[in-house]
Amino acid sequence: MKINLRTTVGLLFLFAAMFQVTAQNKLHTLSFKKGEVLDILLLSNNPDINTLFDRYKKTAFPVASKYSYQPMPGFRIKNTTKGNNEANTFVFGKWNSLEKREAFLDAIVPAVPDFHEQRKAIFKYFVLAYHEMPANTTFTIDRNKYNVVTSYWSKSKKEKQFLKNQKSNIANYGGKLILVLQNGKTPEGYEYDPTVTIITQWESQKAFERYQKKTEKSLLKSIKNTHQFVLN
Repeated sequence: MKINLRTTVGLLFLFAAMFQVTAQNKLHTLSFKKGEVLDILLLSNNPDINTLFDRYKKTAFPVASKYSYQPMPGFRIKNTTKGNNEANTFVFGKWNSLEKREAFLDAIVPAVPDFHEQRKAIFKYFVLAYHEMPANTTFTIDRNKYNVVTSYWSKSKKEKQFLKNQKSNIANYGGKLILVLQNGKTPEGYEYDPTVTIITQWESQKAFERYQKKTEKSLLKSIKNTHQFVLN
């Protein structure tokens, strides 16, 4: 679902999560309660980001914290396997509720008038979606495994059947379904509006490629576009 452009202001502070990407920490467990909001952000930064980020941290972060924002882990994108993607980082974020998230969207520009200008100076690629969680959800991304993020744009409205088939295929070929995201919202001008986004975990690249080879033809009947990348 697309929303007004004003909502784009809410996600820049997710950049903080990039600094949580470390080689030392191999297990990342994230928990969300029903009604909390999970943000996903795909981004690439401009070369002079180090000189720009300090001011942004001092101006935007306090406002985000006031409205309940919590930085979550970020991951480098190892490679893109399907679709066009200029991002090199995949980031999560969390809000206490949809109400607080959207209250922040109204508050940030009056508090930081040049917020948009700062964002554009820092990032050369920036797309996002956010999801109000329908149930308590906990998931773990194990960086010792082969983790793949896939977004599908479905040809039909039979999302339940499509997702059911995908869950079955993933299990049959030895994969593990880590997370399913549906009904996301995305702002005009920063569109990222797939029918469903899933994160899957595999024992190896070879195991994942075996699954891809066996299921790709059948998937083409159900989808009009796919965006897929591997987390580092």
